Amino acid sequence: MNDVAHGITDANVQQLKAQLTHLTEEKQQGDKALSDLKLMISINPAVIYRLDTEGHITFMSAEIQNLLGFTPGELLGEHISVIAADEDRDKLLPIAAVRTGARMTRGVEVRLKKKNQGSVHAAVNWVTINASGSYAGGFVGDGEESSRGKCRAQLLGTTK
Repeated sequence: MNDVAHGITDANVQQLKAQLTHLTEEKQQGDKALSDLKLMISINPAVIYRLDTEGHITFMSAEIQNLLGFTPGELLGEHISVIAADEDRDKLLPIAAVRTGARMTRGVEVRLKKKNQGSVHAAVNWVTINASGSYAGGFVGDGEESSRGKCRAQLLGTTK
């Protein structure tokens, strides 16, 4: 039997080759975009994180180590509240109130626990990132009491 009898023609083969080339190019563009995003995250001075629908950490940028002393791996799978100081834990728990766009949660001021001892003030942002309810966010922090307004202004894009 020849290929034509099976419905495979040179035109079909050429069409499939063109589709494969197109998909390969799209994958390469996606890989480049992902690489660029990873670079931006790695040089960002803010801590960037992702939470599942229950508030457990699924991604934490390396900047967490500079701010709180934890490695990202130490926090993966933990609930976001484990890094909150006891007096501010309730500020990190209303995960269900996270919204997108102009209504996203911005500049919530909290104290975050350092790994070994002490805490830092931070301004936290949250946004819902998909229909299943996963969340992404970021925060900046500084150990000085007087820096609360500065941290908040940094996250909100204003100057103080």
